[in-house]
Amino acid sequence: GLLDLDDPIGTYISDWKDGPNAELTIRHLLEMRSGLAANWSLPWGVYSAAPDQLEYSLNRTPVRDPGTQFSYVNEDSMVLGEVIAQAFGQSAGEVAQAEIFGPLGMNAEWWTDGEGHSLTYCCIDTTARDFARFGLLYARQGQWDGSRVVPAHFVIESTTGISSYGYYGLHWWTYGEIFAAIGYH
Repeated sequence: GLLDLDDPIGTYISDWKDGPNAELTIRHLLEMRSGLAANWSLPWGVYSAAPDQLEYSLNRTPVRDPGTQFSYVNEDSMVLGEVIAQAFGQSAGEVAQAEIFGPLGMNAEWWTDGEGHSLTYCCIDTTARDFARFGLLYARQGQWDGSRVVPAHFVIESTTGISSYGYYGLHWWTYGEIFAAIGYH
C-alpha cells in the first residue's frame, strides 16, 4: 500500500516532477513502456556508467509518449530502484532484504554502483536454490510458509502479459501460463 503503480515518478524523484518526464508513472517503468530511450552516451551504456548509474539512468528525455511502445531499457529499472529507495527511506537492496529475501530465508546480495545505488536492472548474488525460493514465492501466489509476502493481486498483474504485447508483464517475461525472471546476471 506504500506505492501505487499509477503514481507519477516525480512523486519520488523531484527532478522528474515537472518537465518532459512529469507524466511518467511507476507502471510505465515496470512495463518497459516509459518512452525513454537507453542512454548510450558511454560505449557500454549503463554498464559502464560507474560510479553513479542512477544519475546516468535519470539523464534521459522522452522519444515517445509513455505507455505507447514496449522497449526493454535497463535504465528504467535503475530509476525504479530509486523510487523504492525514496518511498521506503532505504536502498532497494535493503528493502528487498527486509521484505522478500529475509522472509524467504534467502542469502542474497544485490550489487551496487559506486554511490551505493542498488543495480536494480541486474546482479543479485545468490544460489540456484535461493533463486528457486523466489520462483516458488510467485508460483504460490505470493505466499511463503503461511505468510503473505507479495499481494496476490500484484503477483497476478505482474505476471500477466501487457495486452497489446503479451510477452512482458511488470518486469516479468510472460509466455502464456508460464512466466520468468530473465535478466542480466
